[in-house]
Amino acid sequence: MAPTMKILFICKGNRMRSVVAEAFYRKLGGEADSAGTKPAHRISRRVQEYLKTEGVLQFCKEKPEGLEGKNLDDYDLIVILDKNICRKEFESYHEKLYLQHFPDPWWRPIRARKIYQNIEKLVNLLSALNYDDFSVPNA
Repeated sequence: MAPTMKILFICKGNRMRSVVAEAFYRKLGGEADSAGTKPAHRISRRVQEYLKTEGVLQFCKEKPEGLEGKNLDDYDLIVILDKNICRKEFESYHEKLYLQHFPDPWWRPIRARKIYQNIEKLVNLLSALNYDDFSVPNA
């Protein structure tokens, strides 16, 4: 069964962590997007190589994107993958905000594969949930 939530994955550069999360979620049949708060110029070659070895390169976006032009109301869940991203700008979306920190693989290339594997585990967990699991009861 395909995931039911539309998810936006956010990291700083949208060149590694959020790209990996988006690709794996899309592979599972889910609707996903990713963005960076300060988008890089290109997707990391190391990420592309990793996604190719995992058989999900076809789900990888072509270039990093920022948050500009994204309507956050369109997403059921917004997943921030970096604890250093200021959550204040997402304050009005607190009911659908989820923070799960993963170190930036750019600075930890030796541990990058383990970081990507942990992101895939998170994506697998999220894919098993549905929107109702995150809904806030009316007051």
